[in-house]
Amino acid sequence: MLRTLVASFDPRRRRSRKYYLAFYMALIALGMALMVIYFLVDLVLGQVLNLHIAAADIEESSWFEALNWGVSIVVAVLGLAVIAQRCHDIGWPGWLALVALIPYLGIVFWLVLFFIPGTRGPNRYGPVPQDGPPDPA
Repeated sequence: MLRTLVASFDPRRRRSRKYYLAFYMALIALGMALMVIYFLVDLVLGQVLNLHIAAADIEESSWFEALNWGVSIVVAVLGLAVIAQRCHDIGWPGWLALVALIPYLGIVFWLVLFFIPGTRGPNRYGPVPQDGPPDPA
């Protein structure tokens, strides 16, 4: 199971526009769900336990900061791997994924990858993506 999950984010693979869109939609949905959970926990603690925790207090705590940094790093690495896979589907080198880190230009590059179709048939980065789970190596 873990091997399949790790293989899904192998930057040497190709990914279609459909997978690219689904990945980022899931990422946005997860972020929104985490935000709702945070506010619900804050509300419950504030109403039931009478322990209102100010957002500034949580953001200044070391455990929250460590959790935030950890999640951000994991999401950034996985996001760059998926962008590299999308570049490979177009026929571009995966190193172009680093363009996504440049302010403003990165957003445009990220959006452009939604609209450019992948190469038909196999290219130098592999066969046409199937968008299913990869075969375990």
